[in-house]
Amino acid sequence: MTDLEARIAKLEAIEAIKALKHKYFNACDAKEADVVRACFLDDATIDAGPMGRYDSADAFIDLFKKAGCHPHIIDMHHGANPEIDIVSDDRATAVWALYFHTMNTDAQTYRQMAGRYFDAYEFVGGAWKIASSRFVPHSILDGSLAALGTGGNGS
Repeated sequence: MTDLEARIAKLEAIEAIKALKHKYFNACDAKEADVVRACFLDDATIDAGPMGRYDSADAFIDLFKKAGCHPHIIDMHHGANPEIDIVSDDRATAVWALYFHTMNTDAQTYRQMAGRYFDAYEFVGGAWKIASSRFVPHSILDGSLAALGTGGNGS
């Protein structure tokens, strides 16, 4: 592989990892559990900060379905500022900033959370997958939708 080919391959890997993380965020917000699950290796470890630690993708998806896949839960994941390091042809690491906002319209509560993801990726079967993910919050704000005067329905 020439130097130019290597540089292009690295850029393609970075873009594929960005697309994978964006797919994950969007699938979480859309409550698409199968799409979220497909972003991870089977034996991925996921430390979701306040939501717990999971030793497999399936265990994490169980939590996702129980906690987030309901019409009264409205989630918004905003990931930004990726710092992606291609370690080898089949391994990479990344740090992502996250702003997360969720509303529970039944309980009339909300949570705003900001922090950073520390991820590891592996290139398996022709695609990048999340091998491990650790979320470290640096701010959490919980509150009442009623106190905001919105009732959680945008009015």
